[in-house]
Amino acid sequence: MELQHPLTERRIAGSYFEHVPYLEVPVEDFSHAYQFKNVCKQIASAMGTGLASVFMQDGLAQHRTHLVEHITRYNPVLQAPDALSATSLAKISLEVDRQATLLAGMDMLHGFAVLCVVAAVFVLAQRSFR
Repeated sequence: MELQHPLTERRIAGSYFEHVPYLEVPVEDFSHAYQFKNVCKQIASAMGTGLASVFMQDGLAQHRTHLVEHITRYNPVLQAPDALSATSLAKISLEVDRQATLLAGMDMLHGFAVLCVVAAVFVLAQRSFR
């Protein structure tokens, strides 16, 4: 008895289940249907990446603006004698950028979670139509 690597078995099972939706497609149209699926997959991937980038940049700008609003000369931390030196301002700017990126990433992941819940409800509703 010959042992197979688990990834090979998964790949074989994956390639089988990948073609299951095409069982109703005539053999002569299979390659066109499969190519169309791949084109749709590439378009959806590009759109998803683009939307994620736009939402991340928008969230980053919004959070950076809100964080910068709270940095004033009247803040006790900035009352120190060398608090407004170039080095200190650069450190503050880097910290604001880091925190804005973190908040924008959290917003994007929360939006993705909501989208997944909506998609799950849609999938469950679609199962009941069968």
